[in-house]
Amino acid sequence: MTFHAPSGKPPALFLESAAIQLGKQTLASSASCRRVLAKNMICVTPVLLAELNLDLLLARRNPAKSFKPLPAYPASAGMWR
Repeated sequence: MTFHAPSGKPPALFLESAAIQLGKQTLASSASCRRVLAKNMICVTPVLLAELNLDLLLARRNPAKSFKPLPAYPASAGMWR
């Protein structure tokens, strides 16, 4: 898995952008909106955008869940003195 800025300039609406890719598939991308555009939308704080490709992310999940049961009688604080 790699994290890199896409080649070329970001689109005119965005100040900077980045993508997370696995091979040639883009798993996620993010961008920060230009301040001029944010002011037009009456936003006083920076506007950040993110997009996740849930189809790819969920397809790569591990369906075999691994859980360890909690101890029936956890150690008390007095045991560690």
